[in-house]
Amino acid sequence: MILTLLKFIAARIPHAGPLSDVLGATLALLGIVKQMRDSRDDCDYLIERILLLLNYLLEDLERTRIRIEDDTSTAGRVLQLLRRCGIETAEQPGFRQSMFEQISQDVRSRVASIRETDAPDGADRGSSGDQQRPRVDKYTEHLVDCVDDLTKHCYKCLPEISFNSIRSTDLSVVGRGIVSRYHIRQCGKPTIQLCETEIKTLELLNQLEDIVDISADKLAEKMSDLSLNLHDLGMQEEALGMQTFCVILYRGLGPRGAPRNLPLSLDNLALRHADANYKAVEIYRKLASKYSSAFQPYLSMALRNLSLHLSLLNRPQEALVARCQAVELDQMLAKSYPSIFKSALTWSLENLSRRLSSLNHMEEALEANREAMMLFRHLAEGCPAVFECDLASSLHTLSDILRARDQPEEALEAIQEAVGMYRRQIISCSVPNRLHDLASLLQAMSLYTLSSCLSDLDVRKEAFDAAEKAVCLHQTLSAENPDISKLHLVFSLHGLSCQLSALGRYSEALAASQEAIDLHSQLPQYPPTSFKADHARFLAGLVSDLHSLGCNEEALQAIQEVVHLHRELAKNHPATYSGGLAVSLWDLSICHCALGHQAESLKAAQAAVNLQRCLAADCPAEFNPFLTLCLDILSDCLGNNSYRQDAVKAIQEAIEVHKQLPVRSPDTFNSKLAAFYVTLSDSLSPMGRHEEALDAMQQVLALRRPLAKVHPAVFNASLASTLNRCSSCLIALGRVKEALEISREALMLYQQLATDDPRSFDDGIAKSQRNISRCRTMLEQPSNALEAVLEAVRLNQQLAAENPERYNLELAETLAEFSNCLDAVGRPGEALQVTEKRVTMYRELVDMTPANRCHLGILLCDLTSQLFQNGRELEGLGIAEETVKIYRSLAHEQPDGYNADLAATLRDLSTYFYYFDRVEDALGAIEEAVALFQPLIADCPTDYKAIFAECLQCLSHYLRDLDRPEEALQASLEATLL
Repeated sequence: MILTLLKFIAARIPHAGPLSDVLGATLALLGIVKQMRDSRDDCDYLIERILLLLNYLLEDLERTRIRIEDDTSTAGRVLQLLRRCGIETAEQPGFRQSMFEQISQDVRSRVASIRETDAPDGADRGSSGDQQRPRVDKYTEHLVDCVDDLTKHCYKCLPEISFNSIRSTDLSVVGRGIVSRYHIRQCGKPTIQLCETEIKTLELLNQLEDIVDISADKLAEKMSDLSLNLHDLGMQEEALGMQTFCVILYRGLGPRGAPRNLPLSLDNLALRHADANYKAVEIYRKLASKYSSAFQPYLSMALRNLSLHLSLLNRPQEALVARCQAVELDQMLAKSYPSIFKSALTWSLENLSRRLSSLNHMEEALEANREAMMLFRHLAEGCPAVFECDLASSLHTLSDILRARDQPEEALEAIQEAVGMYRRQIISCSVPNRLHDLASLLQAMSLYTLSSCLSDLDVRKEAFDAAEKAVCLHQTLSAENPDISKLHLVFSLHGLSCQLSALGRYSEALAASQEAIDLHSQLPQYPPTSFKADHARFLAGLVSDLHSLGCNEEALQAIQEVVHLHRELAKNHPATYSGGLAVSLWDLSICHCALGHQAESLKAAQAAVNLQRCLAADCPAEFNPFLTLCLDILSDCLGNNSYRQDAVKAIQEAIEVHKQLPVRSPDTFNSKLAAFYVTLSDSLSPMGRHEEALDAMQQVLALRRPLAKVHPAVFNASLASTLNRCSSCLIALGRVKEALEISREALMLYQQLATDDPRSFDDGIAKSQRNISRCRTMLEQPSNALEAVLEAVRLNQQLAAENPERYNLELAETLAEFSNCLDAVGRPGEALQVTEKRVTMYRELVDMTPANRCHLGILLCDLTSQLFQNGRELEGLGIAEETVKIYRSLAHEQPDGYNADLAATLRDLSTYFYYFDRVEDALGAIEEAVALFQPLIADCPTDYKAIFAECLQCLSHYLRDLDRPEEALQASLEATLL
């Protein structure tokens, strides 16, 4: 009888959840038994009673389905039990005391009834009870106390068990709801140390071993439990050895072993050995085909564990197959036994949705999530206190899927509903407890996602507020409960850094990023692949912050580490991490560009595009969106290296690829398309193709005006920037009045935006004022022009003082207009001083890219002209010669990009030589200019016809002065024919 009960109970205890207090009270009862070792009969009698009592409690748990299994909600099972006990709500005053009294009385009556049923058939049960009673009377006081303690502790701890159903939404590092035999795992270790239950189970069996013989199968089960504890304590090798021996022991038992013990043990072994998981599934398949009703749930459990294990091994496609098979089984079980398996099916669908989402199968993921949501809503309607958290978690998943589908408004709506549900759960916990902590943790995670959704819609202030709340919640929870993994705090700090950066608070953003990286480095290294991927992600955030602060050397070092991590990841798991490598190469290109390493920048951008092309060829739906971004940065790099035609081709390809993408969210689609047209316009302008550049900007306006009309808070800033760019294009075409009108509109928009956030839009206001000044100058309104440019100078000086690396070039551009205005109002001396200041600023640039060297050359041209105007001709000639040297070096490096600029500066130098009667030198300079222009005019006659004709006229003039009339006539005729 004792061994039978022992087997029956031992089969239940590992599934009964973390009822450590119950097992502790049972140990106290066994302590009484130990005092009775001198009487074997008394000992057997009381053991039997204790085991029966525990059996009744476990049967109650099983009848109400309070079995802590994979993908079930412990909290839901607890409330079901409370309702069976006649208790409607956990908030009802005094419910615990009445429940304890009821249960204690029930246990006493159970013990009495056991004594009566022990009487032999035909015997007087009352007499038998009287005969048995003296055998336990001397232990009655202790026994009753322990029984009371057992029942009270049991039901006292039940309402707080729900904390052990804590789940994470980050599938890359966490298994979901794997409790009891499959503990909650986060970063390779338990989130909450649940092994206490198994330890007490082992202690209980050790106590019983001193009293009764334990069979071989029970010894195997003890060793299986011990293996799990060793695994949780980080003793991986010992755990593997113990579990392997356990499997061998079960196999040796053959038919004498319980039929489910071997696959269960294999399932435990699977936590440490991949092949064992497949073996467990194989055995369960055979058992389920023979005993379908009994073993289908176990087969489903094994498939779920197999899916998780394959996912951790970065075998996502195989994990998806196993998860789909588990869902099919759960659907069959839920159809046959809806009251028992509906919750398991719901979570199985939810996890399937996440697995599909991780593989970028967004349509299928959305379908699975919606089915899970429908079931969760139905469950939550019947019992909101139990299932609202689960529904909120499903809403969180829905938000992630919708974000990936470029549906930011719908994603925001879903996560806002989830945050509200978690908030209600926290409020409902009047006394802080584990359930309160669980809801707080889940709310913090949802606030992190809420911040990202708001950021997607450019609602910056609200996004920052949500990110800050998430960090505060995680910090509080980590301080109060060190067992909770700090990984979520790391993610929330990373999110806070992103929002601070969006607000222009770059120093604070950098501090948050650095704190996240330092904290992440201190965490126990969970699966190395996941650790590297996460660390690369946080370092990439640090790169962005360093870049924004102008710390370009540090940013380059950090991004090189990110690229190294992604190369290692992509080498071992190309399908999973090649996309991440492309992103890091994209960032590497940006960092090299910021340091003026144009060749390295172009090389990295080309590598990113090549890698992304390969990925997009196999899976265009997944990788074409980022291919467009890689082409965008490649266009910038080509332009910076003066491969202007190639730059235009790259961005035109990006536009064509983007137009072929599915339009899930018109607003997001059009916003990205507008950004590509901006790059196209910027690529066309340096080539003198101003009409085409203007056409591109008008496309941008046509896209952004409707967006700003519907979502002004999100798109007004982009619209204002577009208006400024359009104004610049119109100025280049001499359409000054239109340019002035558009510049005024841009200024008005920026001033409206600045009322809520005064400093964030100073750069835009300065650009608007600078364009207005240019228009006023061209309209011969010098005083008005000077007034506008002075405001632009003031704003740019403030910005450059705070962040010189970022804003010095903008200040130099504004000073150029300031110099022109001073010259226009008759203050040439001051204009010259401003130009000299600009030249000094450019000479001091560490970032001497070809583009900036070209800008320096342009500045030197202006300086030469002003020096001649101010009677400093010799200095002007020296500056003109320096200008030619700059463009000669640029043309030597990139002839296609800078030959035209070199030819133009040679023409100017020839006029300065002629001013000093150095006609021979003037002739040499103009002949070189003509030679450079000849191939250019053959390729692009429209762009270079006018300046080439001027050069030929100069050549004719110089030849005539040198008494070479025939050559002079030939040059003049050639100019006329043009």
